[in-house]
Amino acid sequence: HNFNRPKLFIDHILIDPRDSKVLYVAAHRHKEPGGFFKSTDGGRKWKESSELKNEALHSMTQSKADPDVLIVGTFNGIFRSNDAGESWDQLPTESTPGLIHVESLAMDPRSTDIIYAGTWYLPYKTIDGGKTWKSIKNGIIDDSDIFAIDIDPRDPNHLIASACSGIYETKNAGESWR
Repeated sequence: HNFNRPKLFIDHILIDPRDSKVLYVAAHRHKEPGGFFKSTDGGRKWKESSELKNEALHSMTQSKADPDVLIVGTFNGIFRSNDAGESWDQLPTESTPGLIHVESLAMDPRSTDIIYAGTWYLPYKTIDGGKTWKSIKNGIIDDSDIFAIDIDPRDPNHLIASACSGIYETKNAGESWR
C-alpha cells in the first residue's frame, strides 16, 4: 500500500499491543514529506495525520508504559502524540544544536518521560518528556549516524545503538558508551 503516493518509503509500521487491528505507519521520501497514517480496521482504511503531512518521518516508537504515547522523528525534529496518533505536538528541540534528522527513537519502558533520539550525527536524551534534551555522545565517534537504539527489556539502563561507526553499548542509560 503506497497511500496513493508514488515513491513513498514506509520506514516504520507499529501494531498496537492492545488491538492488532490498530496499525501506525511512518513514511518519508528521504528529505521530502511522507506522513503518518493510522488504521483501526487492520489496514483496510487509513487516516492521515494533518499535522504530520509535511514531515519526512524516519523513526517511530510507542511507549510500553502508556501505549497511547507515540513519538515520531522527522527530518525537522520530534513530534509526540498522547492520544494514539490522533493529534501531534512538535517537541521543543530547536535549542539543542544538531537535534534534527531523527533516524532512530527508543522510549524507556518505565516512563513516557525518558526518550532517546538518534540523529544522522549523534544520540540525544530527554528525561522530561521532550521539554529539554542533552547530547549523550560520550564514547561515540563524532558524526556517527545512529541507525537504531534498542533498550534491554530486563535492564532499561542497558542500551545498544547501531551506528555507521559501529555498534555501541551503554550500561548507564547513555552517560557513557563503548
